[in-house]
Amino acid sequence: MADDDDSSTGLTSTPTDAQNSTDGQNDGVEKGSASSDAAAPRQRRRAVRRAGSPVGASSERPSDITVPKSADAAPEATAPKAATAKVGDVGASEKAIKAEKAEKAEKPKKGKKADKAEKGRKDSLLRGRSKKSLAAVGIAGLLVVGLIAAAVFLAVMRYQTDAYNDERQAYVDAAKQAVLNLTTIHPESAQNDVNRIIEGSTGPFQADFEARKDPFISVIQDGQVRTDGEIVSAAVEKQSDELAQILVAAKTTVSSAEQPEPSDRAFRMRVTIVDQDGSLKASNVEFVP
Repeated sequence: MADDDDSSTGLTSTPTDAQNSTDGQNDGVEKGSASSDAAAPRQRRRAVRRAGSPVGASSERPSDITVPKSADAAPEATAPKAATAKVGDVGASEKAIKAEKAEKAEKPKKGKKADKAEKGRKDSLLRGRSKKSLAAVGIAGLLVVGLIAAAVFLAVMRYQTDAYNDERQAYVDAAKQAVLNLTTIHPESAQNDVNRIIEGSTGPFQADFEARKDPFISVIQDGQVRTDGEIVSAAVEKQSDELAQILVAAKTTVSSAEQPEPSDRAFRMRVTIVDQDGSLKASNVEFVP
């Protein structure tokens, strides 16, 4: 019985031992694979380092060592791409060469066009300058003509103004002289004084004074009347092409046999002066209150 138990025990323990042995084998396999994996890099390094058979080694050919693929194989995979890139670069370079040739062929045309444009621009500038020069010359000529015309006009106007002023002054001087002749009479020169009045007058005034000159001379001489005239002021009242009317303010100093003491008298006269054959004479004299 005891033997049976032992045998049963041995039977029952057998699967366990087999399992343990199996596990041990598995562990050994895993350890062996791990050791083989760990040894693989060492073998690769040895394969890389060894360029040939070592000295003293047998001439037998070593067994082939399988080296796993690594990143060093990448250039082999990209080699077709590099070739394709080179072909593309050649095509691009050919296009660039063609474009450069086309640009070189186009440059003379552009140069000619640019020369023509530059020539046209210069011609237009010259034409513009010539037009501006002609315009400037024309304007300068017009300015010169205008200045000459203005100078001539001013000269004529000045001459006319001067002539007009001279004529007015001549009329004023003639009127002042007529009043002085009428207001300056002395007994010892009465005849000459009256004749001077007649010579400086014309028209109705001359005729009237000449008709009464003898009685007038007799009164001056018999009464010893003495008058001395003085002009205070004179101005043109009205003027035309034929005559001028002058207002004259004067005063006289009168003395006589009856009044030996001189006395002053002031009065105003309107004297009409006419141009008779280039000579200015009094045609009328009237007192103005």
